[in-house]
Formats: sequence, C-alpha cells, structure tokens
Amino acid sequence: MKRINLIIGILVLMTTVFAGISTAHNASQQAENSITTLDSSNIDRYLTAGGIWFLKFYAPWCKHSKSFQPIFEELSILLKGQMNFGQIDCISDPALLHRFGIKAYPTIKLLYEGNMYEFRGERTLQSILVFLRSGFKEVYNTPYPYIQQPTLPTDTANAGQTNTNLDIKLNNNDKQHIYEDQDHDEEAERLEYEKYIEKEIAQKQKEADMKKIEEQKEKQQQRLARKVIDLEESVKPTTNNTRSSFQPILDSITDSKLSYAVFGGLITGCAFLIRKRFFKKNKFMKIA
Repeated sequence: MKRINLIIGILVLMTTVFAGISTAHNASQQAENSITTLDSSNIDRYLTAGGIWFLKFYAPWCKHSKSFQPIFEELSILLKGQMNFGQIDCISDPALLHRFGIKAYPTIKLLYEGNMYEFRGERTLQSILVFLRSGFKEVYNTPYPYIQQPTLPTDTANAGQTNTNLDIKLNNNDKQHIYEDQDHDEEAERLEYEKYIEKEIAQKQKEADMKKIEEQKEKQQQRLARKVIDLEESVKPTTNNTRSSFQPILDSITDSKLSYAVFGGLITGCAFLIRKRFFKKNKFMKIA
C-alpha cells in the first residue's frame, strides 16, 4: 500500500512540474506574440496608425534591459487588448536612438493621443501600472517625433500635460502577478552605456591604426623595391657606357679628312724606312 501511495505521489509531482513548465512556455509564447518588434522600416506605420502604445527602447547587452524583459512581457499579457506593446533595439537601429532622445537603457515611453510620455519611476509592475492609469498625467509630454512634422490643428498640437486618465482594468487573477522588481541606478546605466560607447570607439580606433600601419608597411616595401631597382641600374657594367661615350669622337675622326692624311703619312713613312734600310745593306755588301 505504501508503495502504491509513493508511486501516486511521484506521478502527481511529475504532473505538477510538467504543467508548470508548459504554463511558463505558453506564457512566454503569448508574450512574444503580444510584443511587436519595431525599427526604422515599420515604426511610423505602426505608431501613427492609432491606438495606445507602450514602448521599450533597449540594448541587448544591457543587464537592466534584460532584467526588465520579464516585467515587460507580463505587462503585455495583462494589458493585451487595452494597448499595444513595442520594443526597439537601439543598437541595431541607432537612428531611432537619436530620433526619440534615448539616453539610457531601458527607456520606457507611452504613446497616447500623439504625445510621448517617458516613465522615470521604479521599473516594477506595480509602479508602471500606476503610471499607465494616471501617473503619466504628471509627466511633461512631447509630440511624436515625425520625420516630417504634419500640420496639426491648434487644439491637438499643444504639448504639455494632460488631465485624461487611461482606463486600465485588471481582474483579481491578474493582480496576483504583480510583484516588486529590484531598484535600478540610472547613473550606473549611463556609465555602462558610456563604457560601451568608449569600447566601440576604441575598437574602431584600433582597427584604423592597424590599417594605417599596414599601409605604411606597404609603402615602405614599395620604396625599398624602387631603391633595389635603382641600385641594380647603377651597378651595370660601365664598358658599354665608356665605349658609347667615346663613340662620337671615334666616328668624327673616321669621317674626317685628317684621318686619311694621317693614315697616308704612316704608310709613306714606313715605306721610306724600309727603302733606306735596304739601300744601306746593299752599300755594305759592295764595300765588302
């Protein structure tokens, strides 16, 4: 009997564990389906089509963005059908970072009736729900940053504060999911972002320096190759050069009449010496 009870207990425990895993997976899948990924190619099409949008501007490397993700997913499930949820990766799309004035990660903004309201409180589910119900009224709002500002009627183009509350409803089961999150340090976030930017700049500078060094090495090799070629040209045999330098003189002597006179004189002199020697020999022979 005890063995049967033990087996039943194990089966119940396994069923509970599998049910919890399945529920968590379904919740994650549901949250993923409720959150729209926005970038420069589609953000205006979605955000200007109407409706209320709750936006998260984040960086994938930011630990605060990662810790806020479960809360953001929880909100997308709790408030599904009451507002839209969008997330923007500012690292992949830095143009939106400058356009929406993002200075820290994550930055949370509410888009309501054409105006942007930035949430600056504790990033907890409870604090955000208070902000969405009525807290956003106390925040100075700015108009939606159109790339080309449309012409709005005077009564809707005024930026500032609003007295309108959002009608956000939660049932009792949803309220059980509200929990407190860890406090965040905006100064630490700013320092972390600056550290990331400095790292990116240092990496680019390093790449530029390496490229410059490679270019200098290549130029140095080219200069060395030119010097070798010049040296080879300078040490070639000089006989041809010497001969070529005297060649014009030789040619001029050969072509001139003086060369013929000298040549004729040499022949005449040689003939005279031979004749004189011959007659002298004959004279001695007669005396003898």
